[in-house]
Amino acid sequence: MNSPKNKDHSKRLGRGLSSLLGETSQTQADAAMPAAQDRLAETSHQFKMIPVELITTGPWQPRQHFAQKGIIQPVLLRINPENNKTYQLVAGERRWRAAQRAALHEIPALIQDFSDKDAAELALVENIQRRDLSVVEEAESYHALMSAHGYTQEECAEMVGKSRSHIANLLRLLHLPEQVRKMLMHQQITMGQARPLIGHPDAEKLARQIADEQLSARQVE
Repeated sequence: MNSPKNKDHSKRLGRGLSSLLGETSQTQADAAMPAAQDRLAETSHQFKMIPVELITTGPWQPRQHFAQKGIIQPVLLRINPENNKTYQLVAGERRWRAAQRAALHEIPALIQDFSDKDAAELALVENIQRRDLSVVEEAESYHALMSAHGYTQEECAEMVGKSRSHIANLLRLLHLPEQVRKMLMHQQITMGQARPLIGHPDAEKLARQIADEQLSARQVE
């Protein structure tokens, strides 16, 4: 059962991320570097410029695939607990990787003191609310939060503004064989096509057939 404290905490994290980093549309996020430079000028009094090489990903980062150009918003960091001269990413991994591809030496960052739990929550909220994860990455993120911090499906749903049934359906995908999950991640098959394969002894073979023959979810069922 959700406690009022947990609900308030989850909502606060979602709102807090927006206020820390600001709202950005998909069009803005895909803009070229000149727009990024304008953004940096506007926020230079609020954020620090951090060398890219001093930043590492945190263990909570859910995303495995990236496709972004440029960098507009600052990233959110915490001091690395294992090396206080470096930083761990809490939110903004796509922007950090985009900066590396653009050969930028420094990026704007907001540094905050986050616990492991808060960092994991914020990373998940940022990715789900701002950039759609694959269904597999999203499911793995929920599973990690539940395993590491004892969240229920209801609490995860409250945190990211989804229904409990949505969380439950995604978690079931983790019972698929690894190769089928990879096909889902690479969009070779859809969630609707994959769901009937859960628990099936020939799931991998059927998944390849579904992809090859372009079967609809109804045909799969």
